Amino acid sequence: QRRKLSDKVDVAKREVGFTRTKYQQALKDMSDQRPRYEQQM
Repeated sequence: QRRKLSDKVDVAKREVGFTRTKYQQALKDMSDQRPRYEQQM
């Protein structure tokens, strides 16, 4: 039972890293788009 929980923790940690990377990429994409958006206004 302890091994199952350990495996779940490992999976959750990997998901956190993946989600954090996607979040940071989304923020970067938004900051890259902002100057063009403001220029078109």
